[in-house]
Amino acid sequence: MDDFAQGFARLLPFIIGGVIYFLITAGAVKIGVKEALYEVKEDIIKEFKLRDNSKNDK
Repeated sequence: MDDFAQGFARLLPFIIGGVIYFLITAGAVKIGVKEALYEVKEDIIKEFKLRDNSKNDK
């Protein structure tokens, strides 16, 4: 059992580092997706405004 504990103790920093890396990456992806969705929403709003303006001009 001593070998297992030593092996686990050696792996623990890598496991913790992997979890931290995953959380940072997941946060960055969340921010990126949020910004992309905001841009798409703005584009859709612009398109509807252009359509409304073109209908009103006729």
